[in-house]
Amino acid sequence: MASSPIVTPVPQGIDPGISGPPPTNLPNGPVPNLSATELQTVTPQNEPWSDTRAMQIALGDFQRAEGFRQMNHDQRFRIADRLYLAYKEKATWEGTKMPRSSISIFLTLEQVQSLTPSVINALFPDNNQLPFDVVPTPTSTVQQAKAVRDLLFSQLQDISEPGKYLSVRELLIRAKESAFIYGNGIIELGILDKTYTRVQHERVQIPVRTQVDHPQFGPMVVPTGEFTTHVRKTIGEERVIRPMMSNVDIRDFYIDPNCTSHNIQDANFCATRHLLTVNQIMEMKDMDGIKMPSLQGLLRLAKVKQATQGDNSKQMQSTYQGFSYQPTTDYSTDPNLARLEMIRYFQKGRIVYMLGRQWCMYNEANEYGILPFLNDFYIRVPGRFYCLSVADLVEPDQKLAEAIINGRIDELNLLIHPPIIKKQGRAFSQSQQRLRPGVIWEADDPDKDYRRFEMGNVTAAAYVEVQALEQRVQKKTGVTDLSQGVASAGGNSALRSATGVSQQAGSTDKKIQYLVSTTEDQVIVPMLSAMHAMNQIFLDPNTMVKILGPEMQQMTVDPVEIFNASVKFSITASGKMKIRQSMASGGLGLILQTYLNPELQQEMLQLGKVIDVTQVDGLVCDTFGITPMSLWRDASQQEIQQIMAMKMAPQQAEMAKQQARLDSATQNRQETDETKLLISLLSRVLTPDVAHSMINEIVGPGAGGPLPLPSAPPPVRPTNGA
Repeated sequence: MASSPIVTPVPQGIDPGISGPPPTNLPNGPVPNLSATELQTVTPQNEPWSDTRAMQIALGDFQRAEGFRQMNHDQRFRIADRLYLAYKEKATWEGTKMPRSSISIFLTLEQVQSLTPSVINALFPDNNQLPFDVVPTPTSTVQQAKAVRDLLFSQLQDISEPGKYLSVRELLIRAKESAFIYGNGIIELGILDKTYTRVQHERVQIPVRTQVDHPQFGPMVVPTGEFTTHVRKTIGEERVIRPMMSNVDIRDFYIDPNCTSHNIQDANFCATRHLLTVNQIMEMKDMDGIKMPSLQGLLRLAKVKQATQGDNSKQMQSTYQGFSYQPTTDYSTDPNLARLEMIRYFQKGRIVYMLGRQWCMYNEANEYGILPFLNDFYIRVPGRFYCLSVADLVEPDQKLAEAIINGRIDELNLLIHPPIIKKQGRAFSQSQQRLRPGVIWEADDPDKDYRRFEMGNVTAAAYVEVQALEQRVQKKTGVTDLSQGVASAGGNSALRSATGVSQQAGSTDKKIQYLVSTTEDQVIVPMLSAMHAMNQIFLDPNTMVKILGPEMQQMTVDPVEIFNASVKFSITASGKMKIRQSMASGGLGLILQTYLNPELQQEMLQLGKVIDVTQVDGLVCDTFGITPMSLWRDASQQEIQQIMAMKMAPQQAEMAKQQARLDSATQNRQETDETKLLISLLSRVLTPDVAHSMINEIVGPGAGGPLPLPSAPPPVRPTNGA
């Protein structure tokens, strides 16, 4: 919980107004140097520091780090600004005021602006979201890992101080640009613990009432059944606890000169220097351990700002842009916006804040146990913290390109407007010396009085030289003409075939992929680990955390799940970039042609295997930078019925044919059965006697008499003796 601010009274003898000397809360006045005895005294790390000792060590280490950087690297930063802004001093022809060619060559800017989008788009391939996975260790569960991922995903959407709306994408863009221009990009880790007062609006329904006369009780107010609405305001407090990050200008960052790598954790100390307004200082008053001077003391401290070499570098940067700027000058008349110099000093066991190098504002143990900074870099230098930048690689070639191109233009100027040699004593006004259409020169003997000074075309191959140096730059940075979207001068024979284009694009992507994987290992994974550690330290265990999920749905995270989660983080950006490169080079067509082959699917089905459509969709979407499953949607009920009808149509047609065949067979069988029945019936009813009788009745007796019945006994023939 935040404690009340510690306001230290101004020592006696100091004018409480703003016109007096800057205040100090040290017992013996301004910061003294460490004595010889103190320089030889070693104290345990867990032993508290007095404010005087804290100021002595913090200010002394800051000044040594500043001196080291001033001697070795501040000039590099200014050269990088000059190259990035392509500053070219205006030149004149010697002994005259006539201007010479002063064209700026933006070679460094071209390389930086080509590298930055390539790296950032690879880091954020899915709808500008950072792809990362959370893997639980054997002591944690998948549910805990999912809770960690959901919470970090929500926190990464707004990772900055309140009101700045800085996403992790913009945070990394600034760090990468600083790394490409100066060699290092610094990111600071912190925690936001703040209580906000919020006004909540609620719409309330109020029943409409009217007065009626009751026959027994008299006049009464009764509801009419109708309602009116009213908006009710309520004021509530909301406590926000989340990790917070910000960019630190490398020109305001100072580190232990004995740091042996690009990793800030290898340093013994580091410090930052900022110019903060009175309002920004007063916002820190509720922090535990803050010792705040009076308001008059803050205004007096604002008048003693000391310029650093970082300020001089910023001033020179403005000069390169063509305007004047003084970093230590306050450009507002509002006293609340007066700026103070704050130096923050960090050791792994101690944190010290100084105001105006006179006031010890904070002197507490470092509860994190680390230096709360991350370093993004371009090209590491073994054994040193400060790394190489694009400007360091491109500096000689950019200066050479400026010299060649401007020399070429100067020579063209001389060829178009050549010097004229005239006879001594011949009058020749300065207006006549300029060549122009229709100019008339008078001379007695033109061949002898005037002669044009012929010059050789020395820089005819200037652009060939520029092309050669641009190719050298491409070899250094890996940013080729193909990645920049422009054609090489004179053409590129490797681009005449799809294979050549694929190989050159793959070569560029490999170098970009290396930068992406380095950022993943050295910046993003430590950043996610630090955010998870800060959540475990500072989240309120009794308050459920409400967040927005990946699909912008309302979710609730139990802090207990976060406290118990032991997880590891992995970034999939470089892996997706490698897959995208392979797929774009023809691998996607090969995979689809192979795995969507019906014969192969039938054979795999016999082995109990079916193709995973989600994975196929992921490959296609990753190749073209599309959000997975974004090309699909849920079918409506009507569409499902139509699909089922289309799917069942062949079976229904076959069933109809089978039914027709069955009906025909049944009919034939029935007809056969009826014929047999009729024959059987007729054989029993229509006997031969009956048939003969019916014929006798119809035909009548013939000449030979009626037909004899088959059952009648045969007639008796008479014998000869009758």
